Amino acid sequence: MLKYAHSFLDDRSFRVFVDGSLSDRRLLENGIPQGSVISPTLFNIAISSICKHIPENIEILLYADDLILIAIGSFARAVRLKAQAALNNVLTWAEQHGLQFSITKSKLLHICNGGRHKNVPNLETEDVTIEKVPSARVLVVQVDAKLKFTKHAEILVKECQNRLSIIKAISRRYAGGNRQTLFRICDSLLIAKIFHGFGLYSRGGEKIIERLQPVYHTAIRSISRALRTSPILSLLAESGQLPFKHLMTGRLVNKACSWLEKRPVEEAMICPMVRRASECLEQLTTSQIATISSLKRVSDRAWDAVEPKIDWSLKNELRAHEAPSKIQAIFRETQTRQYSTSVQFFTDGFLDKDSVGLGVHGENIDISMRIPDCCTIFSAEALTVTENAPTSGHSVIFSDSASCIQAIDHGKTRHPWIQAVEDASTKKNVTFCWVPSHSGISENERADFLAAQGRTNECTDIPVPVKDFVKSVHSKLRQA
Repeated sequence: MLKYAHSFLDDRSFRVFVDGSLSDRRLLENGIPQGSVISPTLFNIAISSICKHIPENIEILLYADDLILIAIGSFARAVRLKAQAALNNVLTWAEQHGLQFSITKSKLLHICNGGRHKNVPNLETEDVTIEKVPSARVLVVQVDAKLKFTKHAEILVKECQNRLSIIKAISRRYAGGNRQTLFRICDSLLIAKIFHGFGLYSRGGEKIIERLQPVYHTAIRSISRALRTSPILSLLAESGQLPFKHLMTGRLVNKACSWLEKRPVEEAMICPMVRRASECLEQLTTSQIATISSLKRVSDRAWDAVEPKIDWSLKNELRAHEAPSKIQAIFRETQTRQYSTSVQFFTDGFLDKDSVGLGVHGENIDISMRIPDCCTIFSAEALTVTENAPTSGHSVIFSDSASCIQAIDHGKTRHPWIQAVEDASTKKNVTFCWVPSHSGISENERADFLAAQGRTNECTDIPVPVKDFVKSVHSKLRQA
């Protein structure tokens, strides 16, 4: 790999094309070729060591070649000294590694809610002074000195005007067209723009809503071909669209839950965005953000990971609408031939409009429990089935959920409970076997009975998958 990277970077040359003319070739002395798939990875490797040179009392945010240093403290002078020391370390590192930061593009933003520190000294380098600014753009969000985000809202409203013009033009041109298609265009052009970076600038609260809500309402009126005097709530109800505050709350809950599923449960409420999302949700639905189940990984299963053992033999042998007697005979043959010495478990889930139950039946074990009502039948089938497998010897788990077993098999799922099943199956000698449902297999029918019985029990308080919770939140917002 090292030789490949050396061959990729060594003896590179480039030319510049201007006004139809090519310059002479020049040797590429530093940097990486643009447009190559591997270039971003090589750049990340080259710049990754910068984090080791930042003082421990400084937070660092690094996105490609954009670097943000955050110094926090109670006294302006102490904060300024921290920031200056961090800046000196960064410039020293850059000089040692042959890189150069654009100091002229760098800004100093002093954030203070009280506005007491008006004469904070600028940061200094050998050649250039980094001056203090009232606001600065951090990726897509304009951050101001008081974290009110009013400047960002002003800029966002102006940037949305062109998009509104496009929506108005399409609505006039295709006045008799499918309105749902126009709303999808609005989602892509306008709504995505409004809520980009919303997890951060939602801190602005009601003032942000007041500035952005008219933009949303204008789009609804344009698509509905309604007059300006038409009541907006009537238009929203007639078109099936959420009010802006409900839409905002749904997007904020999405952002918060996406943050939570990548972190341990213990860190749930330390994030201000999560607290804001929970408060907004409680105002509209009287519900709060549930405890979200953490992911084991955020990518596909590792290429060198031990793959779970999956048995599809019954699915391959049986056809659709086979007689129950034939299904039972083939199952008993498989059970005797392959798993006579294995510890056997049968799992099932049960869902009705009000509750979700889970049942597990095995030798000397019957488990019947109710899980949070926001969970789906898929989650009920997936929930910790391998927790019942012994740590020694071989066990087999029979399930009639083909989608659940397929998710375990493929290794591409983002469902935390499926990932937990995969992780547990690598530590225990366990096989997952699909069986047909409602075919008279007594053990499977017992598991189904336990699952139906479980939904009448008291609900077990457990972390829930993010997709299940977000889906239930969107349903509650539509009913609010």
